[in-house]
Amino acid sequence: MQSPLATVAVVIPAFNHERFVVDAVQSALAQTCTVREIVVVDDGSTDGTAEAVRGIRDPRLRLICQTNGGPSAARNRGCHATSSDWIQFLDADDMLPPGAIHDLLTTATRKPTTLPYGRESVYPEKITGAPAFVATMAERDGNLLSDIALSYRGTIYASLIPRTLIEEVGGHDEATHFGEDYDFALALATRREFSFTGTSTYTRRMHGTNRHRSYDAAAEQQFFASLRRRLGPEHRRLCRLATASRAWEFGTRRLSAGEFPAARCLFLRALRNNPTKLGAWKGLFRSILGKSG
Repeated sequence: MQSPLATVAVVIPAFNHERFVVDAVQSALAQTCTVREIVVVDDGSTDGTAEAVRGIRDPRLRLICQTNGGPSAARNRGCHATSSDWIQFLDADDMLPPGAIHDLLTTATRKPTTLPYGRESVYPEKITGAPAFVATMAERDGNLLSDIALSYRGTIYASLIPRTLIEEVGGHDEATHFGEDYDFALALATRREFSFTGTSTYTRRMHGTNRHRSYDAAAEQQFFASLRRRLGPEHRRLCRLATASRAWEFGTRRLSAGEFPAARCLFLRALRNNPTKLGAWKGLFRSILGKSG
């Protein structure tokens, strides 16, 4: 059983989120289950992000400023600056629902050898009313490696993660600048099963400056590299199927943008890894014919 005295830290990487970072911090302070530490890592912001954080008065809050190193470096820096048993990662433009930490710790107590996770509620920039949609990595307990590798929905940050597990996987890979959450999720899922809270534990805010709205070729390659790195020989078949799924997804985006040569390459990559993927065959023919729809 988890100790009733288990401690939680919230780590918030921030880059030019002056408009949103106060909401993120306040959502951590407002948790129904007490958070012991909140660390904001200002990753070289050029706006008033740091000043906005300094305006919040709470002894649990700490601000670290560093030169820009990317979100993975900021998350690792923030994690190293804490000493709590559990880490909740929160992007500076997102929020935690009030009962998120409570629900995650309760689930962890129920199944102490697993990683607790919940749903991600996605809102437009103004977080009011009902969410635009709700996503989740799955809605069950158990091994989620295939769910994450084949169809990553929701976010790994809807999880509360033990410090010992973060140390075991080496934190976030700082060389991965696109899909770093996907890479981190794969690393965790190869080592731990999950338990589902049945509730929303992360609030995503969609707005004009969100990262990862589209991917260039270098970004696409980082996703494929994560699969090769994280899925060892024992997961060779899953790696091929996941590579095919990602290639088909990226190919579909390139096709919609009218980038037919790039789309063809991606659909061919999908078919080399999974010749039975019908959608990749359809996409290949459309890319050859120069038809985006």
